[in-house]
Amino acid sequence: MNHKNFASLAKVTLKVSGITQFKASDFFQQFQYRHGIVFLKIELKKHRILVHYDVLELSLAEIINGIQFSGMALRQGVFYDWRLNLAKQVEKNICDNLNHVPHCCGKAPNKALIMK
Repeated sequence: MNHKNFASLAKVTLKVSGITQFKASDFFQQFQYRHGIVFLKIELKKHRILVHYDVLELSLAEIINGIQFSGMALRQGVFYDWRLNLAKQVEKNICDNLNHVPHCCGKAPNKALIMK
């Protein structure tokens, strides 16, 4: 897929449990050609799914729902929860950066905007 807006690209590696060839194939069939997916790879032996996606067209929550719909679950634990929260924060930061209106010409921001 030719992707023009690399600023909206997020990359995430999700560790999953309960992965089988059938479940991985089901998930891959659902998301392989889904609008917003730039790269999708399932590593069956390592129990992980690598996804590069456009945050303007697809969210991490939708990907996680697809994983759960296929009968798999995200790996549980403090480290995996931390990584998932980090991925969610990165997605939020990408969206916020795309919506940010920059200040013009290096001037100080308007005081009315600061007070909001």
